[in-house]
Amino acid sequence: MALNTNRFVNLFILFGHIQYLVLTTIAMFFYPGGHMFDHLAVGYSFRYNFFSDLGHALSFSGVDNTISSTLNTIALPIIGLAQLVFYIREYINWRKPTALRICTLIFGGISSIGVLLIAYFPNDVEHQLHMMAVYFWLLGFLGCAIIYIYFNLSGTVKSYKSFAFTIPLLVLIASQLIQSHYQWIDLMPLTQKLLVYYMVFWFVFFTFRSESLTLHH
Repeated sequence: MALNTNRFVNLFILFGHIQYLVLTTIAMFFYPGGHMFDHLAVGYSFRYNFFSDLGHALSFSGVDNTISSTLNTIALPIIGLAQLVFYIREYINWRKPTALRICTLIFGGISSIGVLLIAYFPNDVEHQLHMMAVYFWLLGFLGCAIIYIYFNLSGTVKSYKSFAFTIPLLVLIASQLIQSHYQWIDLMPLTQKLLVYYMVFWFVFFTFRSESLTLHH
């Protein structure tokens, strides 16, 4: 990939993740209130509200949530597209075995499409489709994380720093899936935020790390 093109792609990936952090943070301030544990709570609770609550047409307290839902609907497709671009860029540039490159693109595509569908199916309107989209995002991302761990420990790269950065991501994804399966919902809103914020950091790290130069043609 040409240097100028690669720089533009990197900047778009960075922009996609930064705008998500900015817009969802603003959306939290405009969220009227209420969460699944207490419908009468005032404002957005970092501890008890999910990110998905920002996309509700009505807050749990029954108040119109247009501002937060609009910001959330803008932020999600952009970060989803940025992640899809990331996976396509990796597929083009990486000197991985073909099978791993294809698997990374497939899992990454599933995860990115899941992010787009999360925005399209608000949890309070299309709960089952929303949760299906969440699983697309998580399971696709989990597949990519496993491939990254294998690749960074293989003889091709052996990047222990990248391995160390990916392990917490794997743990956080597994934690969300286990909590969801067993309906351990008390800590899920908080661990979800840890996962999402670490995910943003992970994408930025893998986009701009100096070691990535060794993976390029």
